[in-house]
Amino acid sequence: MNRDKWDVLIVGTGILECIVAAGLSCRGFSVLHIDPASSYGTYWNTIKLDNLNKWLTSNRDLDDHMFDTSPFSNKFGWVNSSHSNSNDLLNKFCIDLLPKMIFSRSPLVDILLSCKITHYLEFQGVNYLSFYNIDDDFKDMFTTKKLSRDEVSEEGSLHTKYISPIPNKFINIPFSKKTIFASTDLTLYEKRSLMKLFKGMSHLLDSSAGKQKKDLDIRNDPFRSPAVLANSIENINELDLDLVVNSWPLFQKKWKLTNKTLDMVRFCIALNFDTETNINWQMDVVNPIGKLIRSLNQHGCSGTPFLFPCYGVCDIPQAFSRFAAVNGAVYRLHTHIENIKKYNDGWEVDIRNYEMEEAITIKSKLLIGSPRLLSQIYDGPKQENIRRIFRMFVITCKPLIIQEETFQEDILFASIKINQTKNPTDNHVEVVNIMQCGSSSGCCPKGSYIINICKIMSKTESAEEVTMQFERLLRYFFNNSNKVQDNYIDCIIYKGGYIYNREFQDPIFTSDGIIYTADPFIDLSSFFILDGDIQNAMTILQHALNYLQLDNKEILTPITFKKEELIETLSIKEQCNDMIFQKFREVFE
Repeated sequence: MNRDKWDVLIVGTGILECIVAAGLSCRGFSVLHIDPASSYGTYWNTIKLDNLNKWLTSNRDLDDHMFDTSPFSNKFGWVNSSHSNSNDLLNKFCIDLLPKMIFSRSPLVDILLSCKITHYLEFQGVNYLSFYNIDDDFKDMFTTKKLSRDEVSEEGSLHTKYISPIPNKFINIPFSKKTIFASTDLTLYEKRSLMKLFKGMSHLLDSSAGKQKKDLDIRNDPFRSPAVLANSIENINELDLDLVVNSWPLFQKKWKLTNKTLDMVRFCIALNFDTETNINWQMDVVNPIGKLIRSLNQHGCSGTPFLFPCYGVCDIPQAFSRFAAVNGAVYRLHTHIENIKKYNDGWEVDIRNYEMEEAITIKSKLLIGSPRLLSQIYDGPKQENIRRIFRMFVITCKPLIIQEETFQEDILFASIKINQTKNPTDNHVEVVNIMQCGSSSGCCPKGSYIINICKIMSKTESAEEVTMQFERLLRYFFNNSNKVQDNYIDCIIYKGGYIYNREFQDPIFTSDGIIYTADPFIDLSSFFILDGDIQNAMTILQHALNYLQLDNKEILTPITFKKEELIETLSIKEQCNDMIFQKFREVFE
């Protein structure tokens, strides 16, 4: 690094920061990108389990300078010593600090295709999307009550036997006509109503696109032709599907759904855990269901809307870092800031690498980074209403969610509804999300499983209460799915967890050349979805361009993330139009 003046200094190599670095570097700005840690990812890091265990079982930081102020609390880790080779196994597992999956058709996928960096990444389709509802009869399982009964043995002695409730199996969400009518989990009435819902929502999406004259790129989406869209508008008029509903009860009545299919749609497809019965038709129904429908059968992933990044989420920021480096960005890991001060129209920053005897001073027009990593100058408030996620991961030798034998090594996602929250101060239904990763994820060896369990905590819940709830959940499913009685702990190799506290909800933009990035995204939908972080990254990039170029008129979109991509796309469309006009001339002549 032989220069001391930069357009932008970015601190932290999380997904947000790396996307911004990629967007700025490909537009010709000089970018210096540093990270106090010795690896990429920051809060989106993927870490070997033996290193993660050292952090979970001690008071030290995960890495020197990794977090100035950590967003993680109440951490714990436990190795099952009954497994003779458990310590050796720890080196074979890679754990995401914040596990994520993406929609197959989403802004992130558009950006990856625009930058042509998909060869740096490998994705695996999420094979099953499932739903489970803990019946009212078994709600006591999640309280301190013990389900038991007295029995008399053959010898005549009285003893107490634990009663393990027989669970309903996980209901797999079907997404095609074939899988809907082949499902053994649904009645014929439920199959018909679910099929009508999917078909109606597809027509609604297509007609909306036709009326707004957008998303008509036949080259990239040949099945959404003007003829198809016109037919969809006609179907909407015939079926009276333009009727907008403003509550879940009306939604259920409109589509003639049973309670079971409503829960499937609400908690697994729309991913809406809000207790409010009133809904925003566009935001709570059309957008999430439309995003899922558009993501089906994309990129060779049949029957699934989701993709999981193989080998861990940290490969995504690394891919953008490689792209940025190719375009001139300079990267320095294990480099931290010692001092920051204002100068003229920029910032003077003292940075130091662990190999340096003394700090060096660089100048930058714009600073971008988390308030935690720019703590020397951040004096703003933290978010008052901190949203908390309790995240537990369990390493097992048997699957928690059992599906067809051929899919046991794949990736499964499930939503488990426990109950409706009774606390009036909380505004979400108590739903636990589980992502089960087999060896196809690239994060664990064959025959082992990583069970990621996450839940949005209520304002009054403690870590101990949620830990006990998760323990009962594990016992409940292992005892029944694997026919293991009272020794389910033998299935577990390792378990650990922590609370993630989102203290900085939105990016913060200052007038003097600092952009503070937000913490990883959380809302009242699945914690596992990555889309909110990508939206924040695009917002930060747009503000950075506007600050660096006062006359900037470029409006960023995921498809035009790489600037020259816009020119290339327009050129291709012009060629297609010329070809079509030529064909018309030949016909009329």
